[in-house]
Amino acid sequence: MKIKTLVTAIMVSVTIAGTGANAQNANENSKLELLNVYTDGEFPNGETDIRFTEDGRKYRIRLKGTTVDEMEIDGEKIPKSEFAKYDVLVKRVIKQIEEHRIEAEKHRKEAAIHREEAAKYRAEAEEHRKVAQKHREEAESHRRDADEHRKDVEKHRAEAERHREEAKKHREDAEKHRKEAEVHRKEAEEHRKLMEAMLNEIVEEKIVRSRDEIKEIVLSPEEFTVNGKKQSSELHQRFKKKYLKNNEKFSMRFQNGSTNVSVD
Repeated sequence: MKIKTLVTAIMVSVTIAGTGANAQNANENSKLELLNVYTDGEFPNGETDIRFTEDGRKYRIRLKGTTVDEMEIDGEKIPKSEFAKYDVLVKRVIKQIEEHRIEAEKHRKEAAIHREEAAKYRAEAEEHRKVAQKHREEAESHRRDADEHRKDVEKHRAEAERHREEAKKHREDAEKHRKEAEVHRKEAEEHRKLMEAMLNEIVEEKIVRSRDEIKEIVLSPEEFTVNGKKQSSELHQRFKKKYLKNNEKFSMRFQNGSTNVSVD
């Protein structure tokens, strides 16, 4: 079974330098903004659909592996014979996606290291406690060396406290990350329920006969269309009130068994 991956609203600003015929695609100090990356499989394998902007122009590129199969600029399809003009830009985009993947893997490994360190600090703290206890018993048996032993015990106790504080901080960080993940999960679930409700209401309003007939939905403060057909003002106002937040633009497209959702 193929794995569908959707990454939405990845904001990236990069500096691209180009020379010669490719300068139009990689102007110095040009701003590249990735909007979403959808891959069928694990990048760079399989097919990947990339949407991004550069200096105000909107691009859509479809890759097979790392080879461009389709390209659109501002909604205009670019002939394959002209793909070579955009090699530098495409390579920069692929590089940014790969860098994000590598960075995510780096963070995952760092988190694992932090967990291991926290366990190590706890074990060391316990060991220091045992050593401190041993020193106290020796101090009782050897009164002449009591003062030196008390200094050693205090030193170990301070080290144990330092490790305990470090372990506490790691636990607090882990709890913070868990709560953030829970918030994101709830937001995603609320968004999913909202989309389900809207799809069901479109069918209930008899805009289409079934959800299988829905190919595209666009809902914005200005209009409401289903499969490219503009809906009535009354439906627009009702759907806008129920399903739009902060005057955003919502669009959903169904293609080849996949769902692509964007919010601007």
